Amino acid sequence: MLALNLRRRTATLLVGAALSGLSLTACGSPSSTVATVGSETITQKEYRAALDNAYADPIVGAEAKKMGSTYSTALLNDLVSFEIAKAVAAKAGVSASASDVSAKLTELLGGQSLEQAQKAYVAQGQPITEQQMRMRLGVLLVSEELGKQATGTTQEALAAQQLADLKAKRDADPSKYTKFNLTLAATMDQAKGQAWVEKTKSGTAGSLTEVVAADPDQSTGGQATTQDVDGGQEDPKIIAQIAAIPAGQTGLLTIGPDPSSGAFYYYAVTVNSATVDDDATLKQQADQAAEQQFQNAGLTAAADEAKNIKIEVNPRYGSVERPKQGLPSVTVPKSDTFSTPTTSASSAPAPALPAGA
Repeated sequence: MLALNLRRRTATLLVGAALSGLSLTACGSPSSTVATVGSETITQKEYRAALDNAYADPIVGAEAKKMGSTYSTALLNDLVSFEIAKAVAAKAGVSASASDVSAKLTELLGGQSLEQAQKAYVAQGQPITEQQMRMRLGVLLVSEELGKQATGTTQEALAAQQLADLKAKRDADPSKYTKFNLTLAATMDQAKGQAWVEKTKSGTAGSLTEVVAADPDQSTGGQATTQDVDGGQEDPKIIAQIAAIPAGQTGLLTIGPDPSSGAFYYYAVTVNSATVDDDATLKQQADQAAEQQFQNAGLTAAADEAKNIKIEVNPRYGSVERPKQGLPSVTVPKSDTFSTPTTSASSAPAPALPAGA
C-alpha cells in the first residue's frame, strides 16, 4: 500500500532531515512569524493557509481537524523540514525540482490515485495533504542527492553491488540462505533419539510425530513439534547438521554441551522442506539494504551541511526539541499557550525546491 511505503521512506525525513547538528532556538521571532529557517520565514499567513487547505480537503480535512494540535504541529514540522531541505540543497549544490517531485510522487503512487493514497493514510490516522506529500518527497529527493555525493554512486548501483555480494555468499554457503521446515523431537538419551530416527526411516512405524507419540520421552516434552528455522539466524554448527539431512529425510542432531549443566541433547529431525533464497528474494534484501545505507549516508551528509543553519520557532506555536537520539522536531506548547494563527488567507502552492544547483 502506498501509504505504508511513503511513510516508511520518509519517516526519518519529516522533522529536519536528520539535522542533529542544527542551531535550534525558540526565541527572537516576530509575532507575525511562525518560524524562520536561515533567511527564509514561515509567516502566520502561510501557516494559516496551509491549515485552511488541509481542513478544507474533502478526504483528510475531518481527520486533521479531529487531531487538533497534533496535526497542526505535524504540518509545521513539514513546513520547517522542507525549508531546511531547501537550505541544505543550496549549501551542498544539489537540486530537486518541482518536476522531480512530481515524478517521484507518480512512482510512489504505483498506479494508485492520489485520493486512494490519502484515504489509506486517513484510515491509519495519518491525514496528509498533497502539499505535505510533495514537501516530504522534496526532502527525500534532497537526501537522495546528498546520498549520491556521500557514496559516490547511485542507490541502484549500490543495490546491484549488494545483490552480487549476496549471491556470492549464498553460492558459497547455501545453508545460511535456506529456510527449513522441520519436525523434531528432543531427548537426552542418544539411543532413544537414534531409535526414533531408524523407525521413521524404515517407513513401517509412520512419521516422526507418530513414532515419538508411540515411544515418548516425557522428560523433554513427550511429543514432536514442527517449526520453521532460518539458516541465517541459527548457530552455524546446528545448521550444518540440519543441512546434511536431505529434504524429506530424517536424521539425528547432537547439541551440547549445555553451558550450565554440561548435558547433551539429541534431536530426531525430519526435514520437511529446505528452500534456498532465490535471486528475487536476494534482490529484495539487496534493495532494502542499499536503500537504508544510501539514505543514512544522505542524512549524515545533510547534518554536516546544516550545522550552521539557524532555526527559530515562535513559542506561540511550539518549540524545537533535540532529543539525545533521533531527529529535531517542533513540539506542541502547553495547551494554555498554544494558538494557531487566525489570519485568514487564500491557499498558496507548495514552495518548490531549488530547480538548479
